[in-house]
Amino acid sequence: MATFVCSGCGGQFVGLAFNIGGEKYCEDCYNKKIREIENQSKEFEDLLQYLSEIFGILQIPEHVCSQYKKLVQSGQYTYGGIKGTLYYIYDVCGYYRAIEYSAIRVKDFYSEAKKYFDEIDKIAEENKNFIDSLEVCTVKMRPPENTKRKPKYNIEDL
Repeated sequence: MATFVCSGCGGQFVGLAFNIGGEKYCEDCYNKKIREIENQSKEFEDLLQYLSEIFGILQIPEHVCSQYKKLVQSGQYTYGGIKGTLYYIYDVCGYYRAIEYSAIRVKDFYSEAKKYFDEIDKIAEENKNFIDSLEVCTVKMRPPENTKRKPKYNIEDL
């Protein structure tokens, strides 16, 4: 039996190696990598669906898809982060929607959008801990000083 070093965990194993993209994995790391790839492809499909919704087109141009794939392959971006950034650019900031410049705008606004969503999460967490306490206030009614003048309100309505 051949020995190999797992690219995922770095452990040394004897036996059958699972290959993905020229890298060898043990069975556990292989299953994790497969799930990661499936999740990434699902996130990419969600991104394409979102792009078609916000730009009102049925088919996303291939060069736009490749731009987003390159962004994710660079390791600095995720598909979910790109989707959030697009929401921030077009729905929060209200910029003009042009699919040709969307990937460039993602590069420019990614960190700003991340700060925005971190702040929103922080506010939501603070609001979870907020307890709304009602204060009971008693109002004592007294008869009007001038008995000839009618009050502007009915006591029964109070």
